[in-house]
Amino acid sequence: WELARIDDVGGELTVVEPHDLQDKGHRDYFALAQHVAPGEVAFTDFELNREHGVIEEPYVPVVRALAPIADGDGTFRGAIVVNVHLGRLLSRLAASVVGRQALMIATADGSLFRHPDSALLYAKDRGLANATVDRVIPSSASFVENTALQRTHFESGDDRVFAAKRVHFGSRGNTDRAVLFLSSAPRSTVLSAAGTFVRELSWTSVILLIIAATTVSLMVRPLAISLREITAAIHAFGTGHEPPLVHGRGAEEIAELARTFNQMSRDVRERTEELIQTNADLEEFAYVTSHDLRTPLRGIDNLALMLEDELEPHLETDSRELLGLLRGRVRRADALVDDLLAYARAGSKGDRIERIDPRALIDEIRNDLGASWYAIEIHGELPEVVASRSALRQVFQNLIQNAVHHHDRERGHIEIEGHDLGERVEFVVRDDGPGIPSRFHQRVFELFQKLETRDDREGSGLGLAIVKKTVERRGGQVEIHSEGRGTEIRFTWPKQPTHMWSRPTPGREQEYGPRDDSTSRSLEMS
Repeated sequence: WELARIDDVGGELTVVEPHDLQDKGHRDYFALAQHVAPGEVAFTDFELNREHGVIEEPYVPVVRALAPIADGDGTFRGAIVVNVHLGRLLSRLAASVVGRQALMIATADGSLFRHPDSALLYAKDRGLANATVDRVIPSSASFVENTALQRTHFESGDDRVFAAKRVHFGSRGNTDRAVLFLSSAPRSTVLSAAGTFVRELSWTSVILLIIAATTVSLMVRPLAISLREITAAIHAFGTGHEPPLVHGRGAEEIAELARTFNQMSRDVRERTEELIQTNADLEEFAYVTSHDLRTPLRGIDNLALMLEDELEPHLETDSRELLGLLRGRVRRADALVDDLLAYARAGSKGDRIERIDPRALIDEIRNDLGASWYAIEIHGELPEVVASRSALRQVFQNLIQNAVHHHDRERGHIEIEGHDLGERVEFVVRDDGPGIPSRFHQRVFELFQKLETRDDREGSGLGLAIVKKTVERRGGQVEIHSEGRGTEIRFTWPKQPTHMWSRPTPGREQEYGPRDDSTSRSLEMS
């Protein structure tokens, strides 16, 4: 579908409303754009414009310039399409013809786009099998078939003399298009004027064809340059870098597109900086709130402990169990505050950035976990990444703790492996636990979601939600696979931190440096 469209209506640029945008994915030129190399521009043949699949009337001849849009790994995502109205150009060329001369313009497939008889125009689009240039002008067949025709060629028909030249354009974008220009004059006129007239006609034809070729070249070149600039800016924008300022050249539609993109870029940057500040404020609020919540919770825990000590001689078994239950609820609430704070910070990119060896990071988690009954095995090499150590540790820690926490046998086993995907790394954490039914595969990543009731197992239900938020805020994805016993969770992580041309979170700094395993933080069990 079209995502945005600007029309030239009577010389005035008009932005098409979203509900009027059309499905263009089935058009031939969209398929052509998918085979154009990034940074290049391709062109279609001359054709009639269609709206909602129907040829527009009155007929509007156009040529389209195409520039593909791809993401960081080169995957095709769409295209910028500029329709160049050929009506004015064809009219100007026709106006330059004098006397009894005739100018005809045909595409490589023989469709006439300029002819004295308008009923013969646009044969291919209109389905007129007998209206191609070789049928209308039998003596022109040699011109149409001669694909290598570069210089002006002269040939005499039954009653007219023809001059022809093939003009090529669009070779930079893997498309070599050609237009055939034919100029003719009556044979009787040429013969009566003898050699002088023939020479004048030849020069007139040559000049006319040079003007036509130059006009096409001057029209296409600025469009190609502007489209390449816009494509480069969109690529930078899509990969999180600040896009360069785009200078619109050529057609007014291109200039308007460039201005619109520049304004959109500025608007997105302003909104991004506002969101950065808002996230910083929310993180600060989470810190303050967690501190204010912990104070009364610790007070309740201390009071319960004091009551238990002072009333020990007088407490019955039921009362002692109730006090223990109260303290357990307080500890659970305190752990919930920790998890809520971790979830609030999951999207933060203000932590220290460093080069990380995932194997060493997992060894730290294994040592801190201290669960000798649970084996953690690493298969192969785990590719290094440059990232926030605390963020990546939080993800592995939560996945490992989740597997240990929900295991239902005396001994358990976790397998971890990593795959290099170019700009990203895919990590796989696989356990041999009870598994997760498919209907819960999405639910387990939501806030406070647990498969057991709250009293069956300790935990806040935030562990996997923190994993999902942390990974996705860094441009990665999380998937879960589980059939029967065992659960496999895959997540992707960028090798280098993504940039959104923004300042770091206020009060924090981002640093890039060599790996330093001594800077790891202690594991907080929650």
